[in-house]
Amino acid sequence: MDDKVTSPPKNKTCSAEDYLRQTREQEVHETMQMLKQDGVPEGSDLYFKALDLFKNSVCRVQYKNMRDPANRVDWIEWTWTKGKQK
Repeated sequence: MDDKVTSPPKNKTCSAEDYLRQTREQEVHETMQMLKQDGVPEGSDLYFKALDLFKNSVCRVQYKNMRDPANRVDWIEWTWTKGKQK
């Protein structure tokens, strides 16, 4: 009989920083999927404006919380021109 005890491999723990980075990346991915579903062509000026705005977590949340795709698209232009003047 073998007296040796084998433990299961330890799970790799995720630091808070890693968790936040992964969460942010997932949120950006989801927001970009919505942007595509809303019909914003990749490579367009509007698309690039959205990419820049979506660096900000508040902007991502605002975009994701709007229900009407047309309003979301209008919001990008409005935020880009009016919202960035602050």
